[in-house]
Amino acid sequence: MMERLQKVMAEAGIDSRRHCEEIIAEGRVTVNGVVVTELPCMVDKYKDRIIVDERRIRFDKKVYYLLHKPKKVICTNHDPDNRRRTVDLLPGVKERVYSVGRLDADSQGLVLMTNDGELANELTHPRYGVPKTYIAEIDACIDGNDIERLKRGFFISRDGIASMDSVKVIKRERKYSLIEITLREGRNRQIRRMLQKLGYEVKKLTRVAFGPLTLRGCGIGKHRELKPQEVEELKKSVEKYKAVALADSKKKRKMPALPKPAAPKETEEFTLPKPKPKRELRAGKAVKPVKSSLEQDNLALARKIIGGGKGTAKRIAKSSVYGTAPSARSKSSGGTTSSAASSRTRSAGYKPVRKSASPRNQRKK
Repeated sequence: MMERLQKVMAEAGIDSRRHCEEIIAEGRVTVNGVVVTELPCMVDKYKDRIIVDERRIRFDKKVYYLLHKPKKVICTNHDPDNRRRTVDLLPGVKERVYSVGRLDADSQGLVLMTNDGELANELTHPRYGVPKTYIAEIDACIDGNDIERLKRGFFISRDGIASMDSVKVIKRERKYSLIEITLREGRNRQIRRMLQKLGYEVKKLTRVAFGPLTLRGCGIGKHRELKPQEVEELKKSVEKYKAVALADSKKKRKMPALPKPAAPKETEEFTLPKPKPKRELRAGKAVKPVKSSLEQDNLALARKIIGGGKGTAKRIAKSSVYGTAPSARSKSSGGTTSSAASSRTRSAGYKPVRKSASPRNQRKK
């Protein structure tokens, strides 16, 4: 079965896949006597002869160790300064193992040592987000607002925005705080840098859990081999977080459904409003119009002046308002009443009343 060279090297316990790529680029790897410096390179780990730093790769049995790393110990297999390394704390282990992830020299706690490169890559990949829990001791009483800021995240130099998955206060005093922090991404000295930006100094930092693994039963500087049940539980937890990450990526990639086009509305014919029905005629005669206020005032004044009948006063009032002559009906009857009434109004000095004047003001004048 053909596989990528860096993957085969990681499975053999040389280093992580990313560092194996750097080793290949430096020209330190040969495959069947040929130096390989470019990727991709496909090999068969059971048939091809792969040599790294003049040592042939052999696929040993997969081993898993839990180490309680003390301070002043670095998590690397190659150190030019000859400082104390994590592999130096496993003297009885014959297999070539390396640390999964990094824990800075000033911190202590749980470190997983293995030669299973595939599992190591899955445990440290930021996409899967396997949780790592720490206990931090700081030099001041941490504020609740700062805890919320740590959860929300903020910029830390060039690494962009960093955040903490959870922050719990275990103990808090005037000049001392003990907090539990859970991370799902591992950046270089992330906890120390975030707390330092908020004005806190970390006095002590201990990693107490890595996925389902804890430090229970392992003292500082000691190590123990994982039980088969613990290894199986560790792999199941990795598969769980991988499934969650895959589901989240599918949700992000899924394009939002386009809205369905609305059904075309039926065209409604525009109809003009029906005109109001005309007022019906009564016995061939039109309905009498409503008198205006000016006409009513003139009618009342004419009745008082001439003292005549209702019909005569109406004709006088109409003629004064509209400037028209008496109706044809009065002319046909001889016109005596209308002429007499008109003579009386002229002799009395009657003038048409305008709309602004009232009968009371007219009498005063």
